[in-house]
Amino acid sequence: MFQHEQAPREKMTPKQTKTDFKQMQTAELVKVNKEQRRQATLACLIWRMKVDHAASIWQSDVALHVIGSSREIVKKLIALCVLIVVN
Repeated sequence: MFQHEQAPREKMTPKQTKTDFKQMQTAELVKVNKEQRRQATLACLIWRMKVDHAASIWQSDVALHVIGSSREIVKKLIALCVLIVVN
C-alpha cells in the first residue's frame, strides 16, 4: 500500500460534524428563504401594479365608455389578474 503525505487533519467528533452539517443546512435555508422572499415581494409588486391598473381602468370608466354590462367584464378581468398572480 502507498502512503500519501497529507497535512494533519483535526479529528472531528460526531457531534462537531453534526453541528457543522446543521450550520450548512441553516445557511442553505436562509439563502433559499431570501430568494423566496424576493420572489414573493416581486409577485406582490406585480399584483399591486395589476390591481392598481385595473382600478384605474375601473375609475376612468367614463373616459373608456365602460358602462352597464361592461363593468362585469372589468370585474372578471380583475379577478383573472388576481388568480394569475396568486397561482
